[in-house]
Amino acid sequence: MLGIIPIMFLFLILVNFYILVYAFSQSKRCEICHIALGFTLLTFVILYLLTMDLSLVANSNALLLMIKKFQNLEVSIYVIIFFLILTGSISLLYKEKKSLKESITRASIKESIDNLPMGLCFSTKNGIVLLSNRSMNQLCHKITGRELQDGEFFWEKVMEKRRKFEDSLEVNRQTPILQLDNGETWFFSRNPIKVNNKAVLQITATNITELFGLRSQLKKKNLEFMKMNSRLHQYSENLAHIKSKEERLATKTQLHNELGYILLATRRALANKELDKEGQSILALWKKNIATLLTGRGLKEKNAFEELLEAALDIGIELKLEGRLPQESENKDIILKAAIEALNNAVRHAGATELNLTIKEVEEEYTIELTNNGILPKEEIIEGGGLSALREKIEGRGGRMRIDIEPIFKLWIRFPRGREVDNYD
Repeated sequence: MLGIIPIMFLFLILVNFYILVYAFSQSKRCEICHIALGFTLLTFVILYLLTMDLSLVANSNALLLMIKKFQNLEVSIYVIIFFLILTGSISLLYKEKKSLKESITRASIKESIDNLPMGLCFSTKNGIVLLSNRSMNQLCHKITGRELQDGEFFWEKVMEKRRKFEDSLEVNRQTPILQLDNGETWFFSRNPIKVNNKAVLQITATNITELFGLRSQLKKKNLEFMKMNSRLHQYSENLAHIKSKEERLATKTQLHNELGYILLATRRALANKELDKEGQSILALWKKNIATLLTGRGLKEKNAFEELLEAALDIGIELKLEGRLPQESENKDIILKAAIEALNNAVRHAGATELNLTIKEVEEEYTIELTNNGILPKEEIIEGGGLSALREKIEGRGGRMRIDIEPIFKLWIRFPRGREVDNYD
């Protein structure tokens, strides 16, 4: 049992020496260092006395008697002394670590900077690195192949390898953007600052890989939307022309059929010598068809809506109609223009694949609802030129228009209806 006592106190010496080194390297607090040094010396003295060769001390020396008494103490007393010193040492280490957590030290500053996701470096104008974090050191090694030891050399390499943009995102020479071999994109900046009235250069690096990827996706989407918008715009411009051609074709067809009937009726009346009896009715038919020929009335306008259906499908939108499409050209024009504006919104902002057009007849009025299955707007919609023009036309007809964004996007329109409707399901 006595043989293990020296080993126990040797262990105490190592523990207190570790506390002394730890306190000196972390905070350099004098009181902690002094206590740790005291514990170390006390334990060393105890160990020395325990292992001292008494033959080296004269028999008549009073010190010999004291050492003999100390070496002959009960084992339990040594154990108590050991645990008292060990408890004090552990308490001292705990107090020191707690103090380090609750106070700002050089080590805590360095640790905090190393944990930053961005790169950070401080250097003098001559390039001497004063402080840099782990992220900047790694970036320097990837860019230059060396450790970060010269701030000026590192910045020159960054400027040499900076990414050159081909679009409007081109940045000035002081704020380069680099894309590394692993695909990461970093934004660098360098700014002079004052530290204790001394000029210091601060170099920062920010990882913008995700932002750069989103920008590329946005650019691609914008190109797609521009193409879609161009096609919709072209369709809108051609709609009036198409309708005009359809009117002429419908009129020709109608005239062809009715003129054939009138000619046969006239020929029969002349052949049967019944012109006096049927002359007035035949004359009315001739007047009606001549008026149709001059005004172009009587057009069936279903083809205009079919053209809108095809245009919607071309840009990836399925347009569904519920209800009856009005025959009157003015009423149908309003509905078609509203559908075009809703189609624009569904493509540009909502990313929808379906557009639902519901037409209801309520109390001598048309009620129109346009909804889609796309993403809901995050804020109130500001009406642009197309919606403003549509509202002006509807309100000019004595109608109303409303845009709802909750619980779904809905363009709601109500205006006085005409007398005739055409079933177009």
